[in-house]
Amino acid sequence: MGRNIATNHVLPADPIFRSIDNSDGNSSTWPTNTTEQIFNVDGEPQVNWMQRLDLDQPGAIKWRCVLGKGLAAKHGWPGAHDKYVLEDWPEGYALFDHHKGKPGSPRHDLYLYGHSKKFRSPAEFLPHAVWLTTSPAQRGLCECKYCTGLPQRDITSKMRQSGIYTATHAFSPRATLQRRAQPKKRAAMQDIGVHASVQKAPKIKQSAHVVKCPMVVERSNDLRAMNAPSSSKMRRWHREQELVWAGLQKPIQGAESKQCIRFWPGVIRELKVAKTTVNVPSSPPPSYTQSTSLLNGTAESESVILQRREPSWSVQERQTYRIQLLGTTSSLILSEDCVLPYQAYLQPHSLLEALGDVPPAEFAIDDFTPNFDPQSESATWEAAVSSYALAIEIAGSLSAFWTLTDDWEIKVTAPTTAATAPAPRPATNSLTDALNAASSHNAPINESISSGPLQQRPELDRTVRRIHGEYTTNIMHFQGIWWGAERIWADELIRLKAPRRCLAPEGNDQILAPALPGPREMASCIARGANPADFGASSRGLFLLVKRIFVTEVDTGARLKKECRVAGLLYELVDDDWVAPETELAPQLQVLTDARVVDALSHPAPVNALPPPPLGYKFRAIISPELEFVTSLSMISGRYYPQVLQHSLLREQVQEILSINTEPSLEANVLWSLEGLSSGMYNSVEPQKYIPSRGETLEMADKQARDMLRSHLDKLKDSLPPYVDKVDDAMDVDG
Repeated sequence: MGRNIATNHVLPADPIFRSIDNSDGNSSTWPTNTTEQIFNVDGEPQVNWMQRLDLDQPGAIKWRCVLGKGLAAKHGWPGAHDKYVLEDWPEGYALFDHHKGKPGSPRHDLYLYGHSKKFRSPAEFLPHAVWLTTSPAQRGLCECKYCTGLPQRDITSKMRQSGIYTATHAFSPRATLQRRAQPKKRAAMQDIGVHASVQKAPKIKQSAHVVKCPMVVERSNDLRAMNAPSSSKMRRWHREQELVWAGLQKPIQGAESKQCIRFWPGVIRELKVAKTTVNVPSSPPPSYTQSTSLLNGTAESESVILQRREPSWSVQERQTYRIQLLGTTSSLILSEDCVLPYQAYLQPHSLLEALGDVPPAEFAIDDFTPNFDPQSESATWEAAVSSYALAIEIAGSLSAFWTLTDDWEIKVTAPTTAATAPAPRPATNSLTDALNAASSHNAPINESISSGPLQQRPELDRTVRRIHGEYTTNIMHFQGIWWGAERIWADELIRLKAPRRCLAPEGNDQILAPALPGPREMASCIARGANPADFGASSRGLFLLVKRIFVTEVDTGARLKKECRVAGLLYELVDDDWVAPETELAPQLQVLTDARVVDALSHPAPVNALPPPPLGYKFRAIISPELEFVTSLSMISGRYYPQVLQHSLLREQVQEILSINTEPSLEANVLWSLEGLSSGMYNSVEPQKYIPSRGETLEMADKQARDMLRSHLDKLKDSLPPYVDKVDDAMDVDG
């Protein structure tokens, strides 16, 4: 059977072999389905088996070279580090090729077995290999993802910074988000910290200088589409100018199975609602009786049957989108079931590996947009690779920008808060630690907003605040934010990065303790002997119903700096059969009307403020409506997508994850996070640079992507020796 794994992995000239003498491997963890068998799945033949790879096969050579180079860099072995090659796997370990899909052209994924968890890439195994090759006297805790529980992307980023792992892949849609901030900016972020506090909601007063600013139409429409009942099968998750994945009606297939492009990144240019009529099964019409009083001039009673006819049809609504495909001049008109949120799709490792196998000389990255149509009958893999590589790099660049929109000013009376100055860092596992860890890639927000010179407050105003404990001032508010690929509005429920367990795990005077499981899950925990607290709200994500987006001034000691923050009500996810204690005072239902805003800014007509929760759950407010949670923008993980896991394009992946009876993998948590079923840190938007307008953002992302790709491809052509892959293993970009 022909293999589809790249065959250009060879040993370097004059290799230096090293072995790993210590091992924790166990051959009992190896897969047992090692014989090829053909199964019938939905009427089509399929294979699903594991083949053990010999050490001299290309895939194994790739792993051995990456691991040898990383170990040499970590331990400071003499000579050129890229000459080192792992001689053999540690005892009890073996590399397997997973064949899955159609016979003759299955999908191939490599896994290293021997640990209690399988390693999916050299980047995953490298920290564990370092631990095995460290002497027991100097050995601490293993730093691999399975021993620490940390996301692989964070581990990979740390290895890059330390110089023991260098991935040269340029084609991951998330790779752009992992660029390290300049040391000067990172130090500034550490000095400022991430603001997070609970305070009394400010009193918003009418000002004679307020310009009556109605809600923008887009905000009203987007919030209604998300929250209000609809006859459409799917809610309208997507908004104009948002970055999404467009499902191609005809995938672009190359000679190998991994050379397959099914989704193309694009920007939504137009929204439309398509209405169709559907026949309704006929049923006997309802009838009722009516008395008549005239018969031959005498009054008598008679029953007359009157029939009321119901329509034999109904109207169904369906969203359609016109999407401009990035890196091309083409656009597609797609229905709602062919479009995915940008954060909901990770490109297959095999596809990125296929792009990596393309020689750099075959990429054409010009200053003009190529006239390539991914949906044309003549579209081929060879013609698509340049446009596709450019498209995913543009998408990655676009995700690194953020923009404030639709500003308005209002007078508020707010309490003085000491949180405007940096607070001392608390102990490990605190909320602030979680926020700082989650936002480690963000540039300092207060250095990003270009809104003119900062004005020093009069000394009298400072004195009044110190004496009276509150002050009245005009604060600039905004109706929305472009947050990377997504558009977020005030009055919208969003996901936060911090896990619920990190915020008041025992509860306090302002925030309720995480809810325990409902009766059904509680009984299951007791039967399994599990700790119920591990399966309650603390195991899930944290939500913020945004009420205000505003700019405040932070006193750094030397001068005032501007920082953008969001404020609103906090929510958690509880089981749908969970019952609140009688003493609980926090509101469980909010409406979008806000009486505190006096004609300063319109709010939507009263509809439920909260979108539908995930199936089997409900939202629970965990702070009083008189309070608000205020935090820096870097705490935002992204939008909440109600019931996105029911999307037809994700159904197969979700079912495959659920069929594995193990702890959720990184891929599972990435998807679960979109509905708040896991922490927002698993799937978060990480914008780094403020851009004044969305149009400028799109232009800058296009230019930046072209420059970066050209520069990177030139380096690959000129500097890499012939035995080194031009592009490293795609699986290692995020882990």
